[in-house]
Amino acid sequence: MNLRTHCSLLFFSILFVSVSILASATKDQSTANNAPQLLWKATPNPCALTEPVVGGESVFVGTCEGKFYAIANDRGSVFWSHDSRAEGASGGFQATPLLRKDLVIAGTFDGCNATTGGYVFGFDQHTGKLRWKLQAGIGSVAFVEIDDANVFFGTPQGEWLSVEPNSGKVNWRFRATPPGTNCEKRISAVTDGMHVCLMAYDGTVHCLDAKSGRELWKQNPSSPLTTRVFMYKDVLYFGTADGHIYGFNPENGQPLVQLKLDYVPVGDFVWSHEGAKGEFEFVYATDKNKDSGAVLGFSDEFEAVIWDRTFIAHGTSEHPAPWKGRLFAADCKGDIVAYSASTGVPEWKGHVEGCVKAFNHSRSTLYVAVAEGAIYTFKFQ
Repeated sequence: MNLRTHCSLLFFSILFVSVSILASATKDQSTANNAPQLLWKATPNPCALTEPVVGGESVFVGTCEGKFYAIANDRGSVFWSHDSRAEGASGGFQATPLLRKDLVIAGTFDGCNATTGGYVFGFDQHTGKLRWKLQAGIGSVAFVEIDDANVFFGTPQGEWLSVEPNSGKVNWRFRATPPGTNCEKRISAVTDGMHVCLMAYDGTVHCLDAKSGRELWKQNPSSPLTTRVFMYKDVLYFGTADGHIYGFNPENGQPLVQLKLDYVPVGDFVWSHEGAKGEFEFVYATDKNKDSGAVLGFSDEFEAVIWDRTFIAHGTSEHPAPWKGRLFAADCKGDIVAYSASTGVPEWKGHVEGCVKAFNHSRSTLYVAVAEGAIYTFKFQ
């Protein structure tokens, strides 16, 4: 164990003890009203983190300074860490890591004008051993696992790559419109296993054959995209600035769905299966006429809006998270609300210090990442 790893372990342990005292002080009250209990808070870096990803006994997260951590999900101590600068990389981790079998795949971003653009790494989940690295930067777009032989992602230079996840070998490349002067613009990708569809820097939607990378069709919507692309039940969906949700056949680009909203949908679509109650899709949205926002719940396949709940618009996280029959939403003041997924009724409210950027969860634990570089962990009954 080197000195850097030892210091990280010590830091997390001290932080865990202090938070455990706080949790113990509120344990009786939390048990009485069946409220979630704060387990621990970890601060691996005093700046932005990736979305935490949970696998086995670990929470995996990268920092804006280029460090990557595997954190024990029950106590907040560090299993292993890796400083990407030791591998010749610069810049920080932004994209959500991808877990695949015993690998965790993560990548750094070195800025719009960097000559290398960053690296993508394949780490052993259990030990942190570096299996492979690929000189290709990745910004905030998520990795997409197409199948056992293809992981897909986009670069700040407008190139999209499919790589073999066990070796990092490039399967194929696709060149979309380059970013111009702003590679921080929102891009996204999604797959159904046969097709992979992406939104490029200029807002054009491309759908490709997932095996070969051959372009099947492309479209430049008349109104700019305001959401990331979303694949659900073999339909490609996205929201636009004119307040619509559109659905297309990913094979040929044929329009299938057009739903008009009183809001502008923003950020990520998510979905939840509620068994006998049916299936629902959700998105955060902003009011087109007022400085306010809402969380919207849709009936299956975006047939209609079944509920909407006003939420703080300024700085609100664009990543609602369904879990345990609830939909979690949060804002940049640290306020968290859990709504019933089927009715939209608020069922729990919580608070953390910082601007909430992302959620994740295991079977009984909710992980909340804030922009200031901390992860809060709540235990649910």
